[in-house]
Amino acid sequence: MRGHKLYYFTHSFPFGFGETWKSNELDVFRDYFDDIVIVPYCHGGNPTSPQPVAPSVQVTAPLFPDADAPAAPRRLSSVSLREVRYFGRELFATRAFLSRRNIEKWRTASSRIYDLRRHPTMTRLIEESDASTTWYFYWGRGSCDIIPFLSRARVGKTIVRMHGYDLFEYRNDGYIPYRRPLLDSADLIAPSSQAGLAHLKQHHPNAKAAIAVQRCGTVGHGRARASADGVLRIVSCSSLIPLKRVEIVIDALRLTRIPVEWTHLGDGVLMHQCRRLAESLPSNVRCRFAGHVTPRDVLPFFVSNPIDLFVNVSSTEGLPFSVMEAFSAGIPVLATDVGGTAEIVDHTVGRILPETVTPELLSGAFCEFHERTPAQKQQLRDAAYRRYSTSCDARMLTANMARTLVGLS
Repeated sequence: MRGHKLYYFTHSFPFGFGETWKSNELDVFRDYFDDIVIVPYCHGGNPTSPQPVAPSVQVTAPLFPDADAPAAPRRLSSVSLREVRYFGRELFATRAFLSRRNIEKWRTASSRIYDLRRHPTMTRLIEESDASTTWYFYWGRGSCDIIPFLSRARVGKTIVRMHGYDLFEYRNDGYIPYRRPLLDSADLIAPSSQAGLAHLKQHHPNAKAAIAVQRCGTVGHGRARASADGVLRIVSCSSLIPLKRVEIVIDALRLTRIPVEWTHLGDGVLMHQCRRLAESLPSNVRCRFAGHVTPRDVLPFFVSNPIDLFVNVSSTEGLPFSVMEAFSAGIPVLATDVGGTAEIVDHTVGRILPETVTPELLSGAFCEFHERTPAQKQQLRDAAYRRYSTSCDARMLTANMARTLVGLS
């Protein structure tokens, strides 16, 4: 089935420094769509050096220079009557006016919608769109706010993926502006986890859009090898920010008496604090903070080094890419039961930990794994790789998504 066009809205890809897994999706989508146009929302801190994409894929300039830049206030005389009604309905229906913080969120989102409606790139895309065009938004915040204003006579189908920060209101102080109009206007809302689906069904039971889980995934680069010298080698990979709770790993290692090497991939505002905490670890524990590692280098690191366990103690998640990447390398995982994590992590591939995990509990999990026989550890490693093959393989998952998009078109 050919003759289909895809508008692919991202946060910053192929600019920015993340979202590189989208290249995996695009490689598959090229088999289903004749024309693909990537539309980044912002530069993502990298205005000059976009990542390479296939020659057949077009890339527009980012819609806005900076996703966090405050939108300029709009004069009432420049806002259309339809917008006045739309913006006012959101303000009062959600009771956002009761909170100064929510008023500011509403004001910023309203101004962005105003800009999106008048943006020359959006205007051109609408003019060039037809019934065979799929408008695919990778995130549930940002560019997708244009959907309620798209004319059905001028565009094809609209699909919005949702993950974590862009899905759960509790990660946004209880309020995501224009959530209900989006859920009533899109053709398909595609959360990446069953937890996301349950949240949408519970909090928005009357949404008019179809809602169905469409998992993301990763493309494996080979399998890691286990340690052979009696040292437990643990890896974690995340930004060093409060919700990742990496300090729990450090405190757990302080209680651990077996020989351990821990490597953390990632940088962030808590780097100095984590380094300082790690200075007091006992002599049986060696640790390394690798700092910023590009997404393209994570899997090569996994397969080039002996790794026994991957650990993720986040307080919130969608369906964590880092865990799926560990599975692709055949690495067992210890992870907290938040978001959709328990949909892919269980005792057969590692261990699911309570959201309120303590250093004592985590240290015990490290030791329990270390005491397993080599055959038992290998069984976990093989099961982790099978979990990737059956549930986290981006090529398989993206092909399923592509068939869904073409079918909707």
